[in-house]
Formats: sequence, structure tokens, C-alpha cells
Amino acid sequence: MSDASQSADAPGPTPATQGGRITATRPDRQSVVAFVADAGTEAILRDGLTDVTDLKAGRTLDMRRGTVRQAISAMTRLTPPQILIVDVTGEDRPLELLAELCDVVEPSVSLVVLGEIDDVDFYRAVLRRIGALEYMFKPITREMVARYFGPLITRKAVAGEATRGGRVIAVTGARGGVGSSMIATSLAWYLGVTSSRHALLLDADPLAGVSATMFGIAPQPPLSSLLSGAVPFDAADIEDLAEPVENRLSVLCDTPDPHRSISPAAGAVRRLIDAARLRFNFIVIDLPLMSSTFSRELLDLTHHRVIVLDPDGRVLLFKYDDPPPNGSHWNTPGGGLEPGEDYY
Repeated sequence: MSDASQSADAPGPTPATQGGRITATRPDRQSVVAFVADAGTEAILRDGLTDVTDLKAGRTLDMRRGTVRQAISAMTRLTPPQILIVDVTGEDRPLELLAELCDVVEPSVSLVVLGEIDDVDFYRAVLRRIGALEYMFKPITREMVARYFGPLITRKAVAGEATRGGRVIAVTGARGGVGSSMIATSLAWYLGVTSSRHALLLDADPLAGVSATMFGIAPQPPLSSLLSGAVPFDAADIEDLAEPVENRLSVLCDTPDPHRSISPAAGAVRRLIDAARLRFNFIVIDLPLMSSTFSRELLDLTHHRVIVLDPDGRVLLFKYDDPPPNGSHWNTPGGGLEPGEDYY
């Protein structure tokens, strides 16, 4: 058995370029990580996986003694593997624990559950509600292991369409200046840094987005380049394209520009969100109050929408220094004042 914290400080992924397109590589991502509750299952699983895991081909096997509870603790620190095997034997609330595990594991990980519950309703819940690839009823055999895992590890078979995916949360102010960007940023920080969830903050305000300044980053490539099609990408690239901030929080944004407008290419917004949902458990969108094709497309793809109100009717003003003839002027981040609002 290995120490559950052995890979906590493993190096991150290294970006590479192929044919002008940024591609993601995960040299530290293990092929299989397993948490097994008993010695008999561990021996069978190890023997069966060794039969199909070619270590010379760069595939790895990390077998640990433990249950789903130990898996939750370890996966808050470890790089997510290609396949994660967990054992729910003896747990009195296995579905709740599996849901908690999914909050700390990338949605792209193929999850396989072992257990002693022989019930069709439980089987369906594990696959449909949790989104696991398979539930294997114990006792297992070496032949079962080879049959289920061999094609996945050798990539001769593709896993079925994933039912798990990150949740998309849009935070919008009822008007400019009510603090919606601070709430979106704080929520993303709590999820990605405090709670160690894989979290992405998507700053969708092209005019006065605060993410780049708040976190001191220079986005390369900027969000507008991804959406315009200037930087081709696919689901495998999203980790390298997002700017890491701290722990498991990353950001996609632009540097603020009051003259910028985002005109996404056809299908680019959905492709970006679909790719992010495979990599991140939570995507928090700082969505400004403006009517645009970009904003409407993002709203169509959200699971939850938070609308921020200010009962005192006060707003935040930004000072814009525009070239002549406009010059310097004050305005709200989301536009002009609504009836009944004032400037203090």
C-alpha cells in the first residue's frame, strides 16, 4: 500500500503546441487509483489490473487500502486519475458519500464503485444519479476485472457518454455596481481554494471585469480569443488555457477594456462550457447585466442563477478615461442608472 499523500505535490501539467493549437498533457495523471476495503478484494483487483496494465507503456496502478471516505480525503489533494475505483462496503449512506466524492473529483474521471449491496435500485442510482461508469457487486473475480477494465485502460474501448459534469452558476447584478463580481469571485474562491473543489471562474464582463486585476494575472490566451476562434481548443485543452490562481481555482477572463465587445463564433460558447464541465466541478460565471448574444448564450447553459440586489439603491461608479472628445467620465459597470437610483 502507498501513502495517500504521496502525489500531493506532483508537478502540474505541461502545455504543448501541435499544429498551432494548444494541447494539454497530464504526465502526472495515473491510469488507475483504487481504494479497496479488504485484503481479498485488493489482491484480486491488483492481479487483474496488473494483467491489463502495461507499465512500460506509461500506465500506472496505485492501490490503496481504504473506503470511499479515505478516497474523498485523498482526492482533495491528488491529481485525478484516468480511472478511480472506490469501495462502499459497510457504509450506511453510500450514495451521499459518492456524491461528496464527485465534488472533489474531475467530472472526466471514470468512476467505478465496488460494494456488497445487491439491489437494482442502488445499481441504477450509482450509474444514473452519481454518474459512475460501473457498479461491481462483490465478491469480484480476476476475470471480471480484466473484462471491465482492460478496454478502458488500454483505450481500445471508449467509456459511455458521461452523465457527470460540472455545475454552472451565473452571478448577475440587478444593476451595475451592486457587488455581483465580488460575490462571484468570493464564491469561486470558496469552492476552489477553501473547499478544494475543481472550480473555474469565468469572467464574462469584457468591459470592466475584475478577475485579472484582483488575482494579478495576464490571461494568455484571453477569453475573447477563445470565443472568437482565434485560438482553437477542445475539451482536452481547457486545463492549460485557464489561468491557475491557488489550490484548485482557475480563471478564464480578459483584461478590462471599456471598448471591447465579445462576438463569439458559432457554437463557441457551448463548446467552451461543455469542455469546462468535463474538467471542473463548478463553473462560476461573473455575468454582467447587458443584453448581448454572448450573455444570452451563457444564460441558456447555466444550472443556477444568482441575482444580486442592493436594497439601498446605491451603485458603484467607475471612472473611464476615454480619448477625446469623450474624455474622462463616470459610469456604472453595467450601464446607466435606473429610475430611483442615485450616484451615492
